[in-house]
Amino acid sequence: MRALQDVDVVGIFSRTSSRAKALAADFDIGFVASSIAELYETTHSDGVVIAVSEPATEAICLEAIKYPWHLLVEKPVGLSLDETKRISDVANGMDKRFYVAMNRRNYSSTRMALEEVGKIQGARTVLILDQEDPLSALNGGRLKQVCDQWHFANSIHLIDLFGVFCRGAPLSVNNLVPWRPGYMAKSTHSVISFDSGDVGIYHSVWNAPGPWSVIIETAKKRFEMRPLESFAVQTYPSRNIELRPIVDEDHDFKTGFFIQMREFLQALKGSANNMVTLRTYLESVRLTDELYRE
Repeated sequence: MRALQDVDVVGIFSRTSSRAKALAADFDIGFVASSIAELYETTHSDGVVIAVSEPATEAICLEAIKYPWHLLVEKPVGLSLDETKRISDVANGMDKRFYVAMNRRNYSSTRMALEEVGKIQGARTVLILDQEDPLSALNGGRLKQVCDQWHFANSIHLIDLFGVFCRGAPLSVNNLVPWRPGYMAKSTHSVISFDSGDVGIYHSVWNAPGPWSVIIETAKKRFEMRPLESFAVQTYPSRNIELRPIVDEDHDFKTGFFIQMREFLQALKGSANNMVTLRTYLESVRLTDELYRE
């Protein structure tokens, strides 16, 4: 935030006061509130960032939306489709004030890929490879209720990219290798048909090795993000792969965070921005729910 102009960090609140005070001391934040109400009523801030544990997100969001600031909420906004819908129903009419922090949309690799593929006519095939390890998360102390819903807690980052690279709305989801709950090693494989003619292929590997990657195939060019922070192009009929450099902001900050905060500032000013609204996020949650049906 402080790397941007025209931003003041004016207050902080945590249910654990000692943690808020420690963070405030580290970053010279002048006011530590004892409640969300006090945070708003004292600061009258234009925006608030909500970054709390997954089980606490719903209650904190439902309290924060009582006030007229803009919200930037760390994903997941709900550990299920029903929970996300409950928050969305209460936030009805706040589409330009409730945003979800899907920072991978703001990777320089994502932005370059979207620009390049936008120049190409014709259908696209988008292949997303996902690897998740909730067993390690569970053994590392994460709550079981979060690990049981790990596809909403973490796979959503990748599934959301179908909404970036595939045009139109999903017509059908065919789970060729369907989801099996539990903590065994397994995989899923699904094909998504979009009304634009684009095709999405989603393959996930659970509690076993695998990469995170996005591949976009067209008749003339193939684009690959593996790892997601990188961007490479292969042009037909060449077999050479050209790796493109990423922008400075993705070296200097956690990838995607600087651009995301810049866009949130644009939203606070009422200017054009690329923030992910709660409505858009809900579409990705619905797709996640379809991909992980037993």
